Amino acid sequence: MSEVKKRLFCKLLAEEDIDLQQIPILPQPRSQSDYPASSAQASVFVFEKLYPGTAVYNVPSIVRLGERLQPELLRQALQQTIDQNEVLRLGFCLRNGTVRQVVHRSVPAVLGEDRIADAPEAEVMTILQRRIDDFALLPFDLQVPPLLRVQVIHLDRQEQYVVFVLHHLVTDALSVRLLVREVGDRYQCLRQGLPFEAQPQPIQYVDYALWEQSEAGRSSRLQSLEYWRSVLGNRRPRLPLPTDFPRPARRDHRGAVHRLTVDESVVARLRDFARAEGVTMFVVMLACYKILLAGVAGVNDVLVAVPMSGRSRAELEKLIGYFGNTVLCLSRLSPTMTVHEAVAAVRDTVLGAHTHQDAPFEEVVSNWRSGEPLEDGAYDAMFEFLDFRRPSASTEVAQESSWPAPVSLDFDVEVHTQTAKCSLFLCCWESGQALDGVVEYDPDLFAPETVAAWIEQYIGLLEALPGSRDRVIGELPVAGLDDRRLFEEGFRYPTESSAS
Repeated sequence: MSEVKKRLFCKLLAEEDIDLQQIPILPQPRSQSDYPASSAQASVFVFEKLYPGTAVYNVPSIVRLGERLQPELLRQALQQTIDQNEVLRLGFCLRNGTVRQVVHRSVPAVLGEDRIADAPEAEVMTILQRRIDDFALLPFDLQVPPLLRVQVIHLDRQEQYVVFVLHHLVTDALSVRLLVREVGDRYQCLRQGLPFEAQPQPIQYVDYALWEQSEAGRSSRLQSLEYWRSVLGNRRPRLPLPTDFPRPARRDHRGAVHRLTVDESVVARLRDFARAEGVTMFVVMLACYKILLAGVAGVNDVLVAVPMSGRSRAELEKLIGYFGNTVLCLSRLSPTMTVHEAVAAVRDTVLGAHTHQDAPFEEVVSNWRSGEPLEDGAYDAMFEFLDFRRPSASTEVAQESSWPAPVSLDFDVEVHTQTAKCSLFLCCWESGQALDGVVEYDPDLFAPETVAAWIEQYIGLLEALPGSRDRVIGELPVAGLDDRRLFEEGFRYPTESSAS
């Protein structure tokens, strides 16, 4: 379909008030061994081929148990979960230039076991952290399912850790929660000798991928692509963050992290501010991040990539698989804007992005940048605000699943795959009444002290925001920063006339 026909088609749909989201995805017969991958899977697969052996797309999660479990029953629960969810029986290959999902009828569950014994008490957590990191960093063979590894690490004391590692080709953040919950529920049923009442699944992930390739799926994407074409236009905003080291010709996606915590008192004031402004905490946190980046980079157009769930359809809400999509939130900020105006601008950007999140990131970028390769990098900064705590799962799992008590998702032990998806990725999550976060950054570009200074500025902005609704953002104070010169030189906004 030509571009003219695409736009005409979208216009007719809008005029008739036709919502393609209301047309359900239907199960398709399995008449062959392999099927097209979804657009999200295809992009991840291509990346893995460009950078083989990395752990960029390994997704770890940890469950800490306070009583001894029965490993054989856990293996059976894992096997039942794999049998129930077709996505966990998928391998991937490249055939005639197309990424394909290969459906396997039967895939054995493997449960690894490790033990930390006779170690000094003071060293146990250090050893545990190292074992978990090593397990999380192991690469997957994408052709061989399941793209899921599970290991139980037993400690000398009455405690063990169950470590789940999935590949992003078959999961996203919500899917990890669904998987952990299902395995826990099945384990408890086996333990008590009860039947497991599985939730009906009208479709499987392959059905979603086939729908995406269908005329209905393509038409739905066309509507969203038209929106992104109008929003991004011909602008090519980049984020020229000052680097400590020369940019390499080719990124190796090596990563480092810097952690942060926002105190309960600050978070309480931010929540009150968000309510008064009629926005979510996500919008407030993103607005502060954009204000920081605008000042540090000296630009008005601030482009930040934001991961979205991609589950805009009801039949996808409880399905395990990779539905996540990345959207490009572009906001124009001026140093003469008030905090209220800046937050409103970011809110409008987020609402539009959320409504049109089903347009595949690769297609958006391809249309926007006229076929320029993604390898050039479509964005430099990324932001995510989780409504559950790291790593990759929520306290809902402990509350709603039947893992043997006492159980918790462990947040004392964090997993980092030592990779970075972009130059600067800020991820924050709720931790009780406070907020915790981590900045994943490229150590080939930035020194640790530079990132630490930026995060201190970010926390200062969060502290200042609630009492600065009518202040212009170019004059915001930053509390607790020893070197005021860093802040003053960082906020070097260009004039409107010189802005790109």
